[in-house]
Amino acid sequence: MKNLVLFLSFVCLGLFNAAYSQNTQIYLMDSTSACSSIKELGLYISVGDIEEVNPIITINWGDGTTNVVNDQTFAANYQSYLYFTHTYNNVGVYTTSATFESTVTSDVYTSNLNEIVVSDVTNCGYVYSYVYQNTNCGLFWGNYLENAVFDLVGNDNVTTNFTGYLSGLNINNVPYTLSLNEDWLAENNLSQESPDLIITGFDPNGGPIYQGQDYMFTVSSNNVSTTLDLAFYYGYSACFSPSENGYISFSMLDVNCDTDADVLITMELPDFITPVTAGLTNPVLNGNILTFEIHDFNGYGWYYIPVTIPGTTEGGVEYTIPTTISDMNGGETELGNNSMVIIGMVYNSYDPNDKIVNRAENLDPGTAEKLQYTINFQNEGNFDALKVVVRDTLSENLDLATFKVINTKHAVVTELNPATRVVTFTFNSINLTPSSQNEEASKGQIVYEITEKANLPVNSEIENTAYIYFDFNPAIITNTTYNVNTVLSVNELNKASFSVHPNPANSTVKMTTGTKDNTLRILDLNGKEIAKTAFDFNTTVDISGISNGVYSLVLENKKGISIEKLVIQH
Repeated sequence: MKNLVLFLSFVCLGLFNAAYSQNTQIYLMDSTSACSSIKELGLYISVGDIEEVNPIITINWGDGTTNVVNDQTFAANYQSYLYFTHTYNNVGVYTTSATFESTVTSDVYTSNLNEIVVSDVTNCGYVYSYVYQNTNCGLFWGNYLENAVFDLVGNDNVTTNFTGYLSGLNINNVPYTLSLNEDWLAENNLSQESPDLIITGFDPNGGPIYQGQDYMFTVSSNNVSTTLDLAFYYGYSACFSPSENGYISFSMLDVNCDTDADVLITMELPDFITPVTAGLTNPVLNGNILTFEIHDFNGYGWYYIPVTIPGTTEGGVEYTIPTTISDMNGGETELGNNSMVIIGMVYNSYDPNDKIVNRAENLDPGTAEKLQYTINFQNEGNFDALKVVVRDTLSENLDLATFKVINTKHAVVTELNPATRVVTFTFNSINLTPSSQNEEASKGQIVYEITEKANLPVNSEIENTAYIYFDFNPAIITNTTYNVNTVLSVNELNKASFSVHPNPANSTVKMTTGTKDNTLRILDLNGKEIAKTAFDFNTTVDISGISNGVYSLVLENKKGISIEKLVIQH
């Protein structure tokens, strides 16, 4: 029996594709902008195994006008997109369609019907903002405040109050001035620290264009306390079955910046995790309850505890570590933020149920982010694998027009059904060698990318699960990747975010983040620091002297801490 085995890696190479009949498919997608009478359509075209030279493509815009294109060549076994723009003269709802007349078979393929709404673009603008409460520890620690009340004043000097989000703005009534409502600030005993925001215009989708790039307010409390208030800032754990080790990482602080507290840490560990207590102060392990002490706590600290696990631990297992912090001297009275559940994951190169997305769970709700998904599989049976099929259902919150295959290791037929949103990757005659005979020849891979739909509401979720079929065996179902467009609420972590390219890497790796004053550390699987660097916005790190393996990239800045995996393959 053959099993599919997924490996954790990212590769960016070219797209290979194959097909076995002249089965042309077309699909029309709307890529229109809200604040423009100029609308755009994307036409998806999938060509069979014979080249199409100058087929007749017709776009019907629904208002009596058409576009005809007959000067395009489409290679065999290839998918592509053509984009068309059109200016509508009148407000209304228009039904668009497309046809594709093949020069190979003379067959005419008809697309789906697509509606375009052309509205009065004058009032298509919207505005949003967030409020971040600073403390006397500085912006490194703070909370997003919900239900803030804003004042918006347009060029006509009319003031509008709103909470969270306001639409229907006249895009010509600029500049707008956005500020926090004085009554709301007074009721909450807060002071606005950051300047008012000036909206100088709106983008084609109606989003505000701020003078400068920031769309967030900072406020501070008018009552600054000096009493001890311990709080968690961040926590994460990861374990690696091949190396039989892992780590627990967390940070904590005193919201009021005390510098001489004595703190007791209590953790409830999963049964398969054994902590390495060397280096901890007064550690006690009673069953699966670990306690240790931190003396002379200096207001903020980041802690890293190595652990060991059995090598047979199944990959993909998610686990939790309930953790509490307490003042050993008994003086703290605010205990509401002293508990946290640290989330962890077991990683295993030989895990048949894993799928990876290259973004952190929390996505910026103000940006349509590009997501990259990776699926790797391997034949661990005792006979060649003849055919592999991977089916993946794309979330309703993803823009199908942006779907793009980045890499497949073997020739593949890629079919995207816009109606069901299922993309099917078919590896015909793949002939994967058993891993016992040839490790590298036993592996297959898919890497694709797709972008979120624009202007998704806050808390929009994106889930993704792959089903993998190996010859005639039942499907192997991967874990479900999860992302959400969200602004973290009070006492939640606003994690840092950064991109890593390439991954796997062999000589250098580039880190990019939208924040300055960053510290980046590279840790091995034992938690040993291999490299450390400080940078603003982006940096390139020389990894040519680091051994092959899996490493942790730990980025820390004023927004928080984020941990990504880096695979080094020389």
